[in-house]
Formats: sequence, structure tokens, C-alpha cells
Amino acid sequence: MKITGKTSARVVSLVLCLLVAGSVFAGNPKPKGKLQSYLVVSSHTKEECLAALDKASAMGAKNLSQWKWGCMAGDHTGYADVRATSTEEALANVPEPLRAKAKAVPVQVFTQAQIKAFHDM
Repeated sequence: MKITGKTSARVVSLVLCLLVAGSVFAGNPKPKGKLQSYLVVSSHTKEECLAALDKASAMGAKNLSQWKWGCMAGDHTGYADVRATSTEEALANVPEPLRAKAKAVPVQVFTQAQIKAFHDM
């Protein structure tokens, strides 16, 4: 296979994309100072539900508005899409008593071109 400048640029671009994706999937947050999206997931039991909602409400209307709840469907989990500079900062949106069971996953949007590049390796 002949490697041209265009092919070389594609390979470099794909490798960089895979490195970023790999660090995201490995749970490594981007360097501090850069905002990125995190999906914060905080579960509680049916018995803990009202107390969990009260604690989230006590953190203020702005914080509460970030959360979507599965409780009415029997999934006692809160889901929030937050922008933060670190996993720890993202988890700060979870009430302290619930934080130990919560997780914050760095997430990103892929473009169609990036997905196509994954296939063109």
C-alpha cells in the first residue's frame, strides 16, 4: 500500500481520535481547566428516594434542574449531564450523602466523519 500525504494525515488524525477516545473510555479526565461533558449517575433505593430528592432539592434550584429522574418508572437513579473540569468537580453536583455511590463518566459526541474514520483504519 502506498502511503501518501493525504493517507498519512488521515492516519495521524485517526490515531489522535482513538487516543482521546481511549482516555475517555479508560476514565482518564482531560487536563484540569478544560470543561468537558460528564454523565453523572446517582442511584438510590426506593426507601431512600424521598430523602435523595430532598437532598438534591436542598442544593438549590439550579442544581436540581440539571437532574432527570427515573424514579417514577421504578429506576431510582438520577441522571445529570454536567460540564466540569474534572470527575471530582462533576461529582460535586451530587448531594454528599449520595456521592460515594455515584459515578461521573466523561462523555463526548462523535461526528459521522470520526465514526467513518474508525472503519477506514
